[in-house]
Amino acid sequence: MYRSFNANVVLVQDPREATCQEIAKFLQTNPNMPYEFQDAINYASEHNTLVEVYVGKSPVNPNGSKYRDIADRFKQGLVGDGLISVLNMNPLRLIFRVPVKEDNSSNNVL
Repeated sequence: MYRSFNANVVLVQDPREATCQEIAKFLQTNPNMPYEFQDAINYASEHNTLVEVYVGKSPVNPNGSKYRDIADRFKQGLVGDGLISVLNMNPLRLIFRVPVKEDNSSNNVL
């Protein structure tokens, strides 16, 4: 279909997806450490221009519909393949959980 028009097609990234990805990237920088959602979305807004255009400049208004939409995605577990958990709902606190492997070599006594 696109060849018949002989034109290039530009695909634009969904700003909601970009916001969620940027927040997930922020949470992954320090695994197993909780962050308030407000801090995470402000980080996303400061580090990605598409996110800034979508949700606004930092500090992002927590009463806006876009803010609530992104927060709902995390509350419903739609982001992070099950590795991002909600610790607290009000204020919303998120954590990127990484299983900690125990080192059994230190338990061996010679």
